[in-house]
Amino acid sequence: MRTISIYALIIPNFFGACLAYSQEIQVVLEKIEARRESLPPCRFVMTERGELQQTDGQKSPITRKYEIQTSFEETLFRSIEIMDNEGAGRGKRSAILRPHEVVYYDGASVIIQGLGESSGAYVFDPRTLGISLGPFENTDLSHALRLTPDLRAAASTSKESIGNLACSKIQIDDPKNVKTTFWVDGTYNVVRFEYLIPDILSETTISEYSRSFASGIIPLKTVTTFKNFVSSEGFELIREFRDYERISPKSFGYEDMNLNLWVPASDLRIKQRLGYWDGEKLTEEPTGSQPDRKMMAPPNNYSSAFIVFLCLFGVLVLWSLARGFARRT
Repeated sequence: MRTISIYALIIPNFFGACLAYSQEIQVVLEKIEARRESLPPCRFVMTERGELQQTDGQKSPITRKYEIQTSFEETLFRSIEIMDNEGAGRGKRSAILRPHEVVYYDGASVIIQGLGESSGAYVFDPRTLGISLGPFENTDLSHALRLTPDLRAAASTSKESIGNLACSKIQIDDPKNVKTTFWVDGTYNVVRFEYLIPDILSETTISEYSRSFASGIIPLKTVTTFKNFVSSEGFELIREFRDYERISPKSFGYEDMNLNLWVPASDLRIKQRLGYWDGEKLTEEPTGSQPDRKMMAPPNNYSSAFIVFLCLFGVLVLWSLARGFARRT
């Protein structure tokens, strides 16, 4: 009876401590989320610099500069300069991120796709900077912070300093052998983030904050180091942010994307052409000034000059055959 009574005291206290432990972690993560969600509608410039290390040891420099506007659940990216391994000095790019879709302009056409469908767009929610892998277009705050009961139950916390900054260290080990770790300072800013899949990949981001930029809600600068243990590829990417200013709340549209005239727009989810941009709206058929036929044409085909050449060549062949026939008769 005495043994049973001892367990009767220990077991409830143990589970009570575990529950309080889990709730403490949940409170910290939710305060990070609340702080990030307080970001007001704003505009700023992001510059990315880095080098991509290939398997052969070669390094490809990357420089990207974007104007970013964000208004609650929508974000607009507009390229200012792009110099990367996909092509030096590429033309205009822009994208709009909404809760359930991405609208992407690649310089020749506009496409609309669902989130996470490999649209090719470079766009993400700025509120996830420094707290998520990537970040990617389909990463939201809840996903970045692992705010699900099963992952919260797999979390542990401790105290650890980053430099001279005292932090709470929260580590989440999910069932898929992914380890996610946040170092959180006293203002609920994540100053270090690590994402690790043992023997496969790791990504570490160090973030700097300043109250002079976005009231310290999102980073002023991030430094991300990525390593692929399988292919030996890796990179270091530096993101810096400046020229912050608040804007009026708005919903972004085609008029904000710096589109060329008469570019086609299509919704790939329903496999339908939506129209052509006339400078103010989408129209079913091009009107007014002559559109850029190269952009309108399906991605087929031969150029108009080549078609003219084939026609003239055909006429010449027929004329030669006719002359030969006339001589024989």
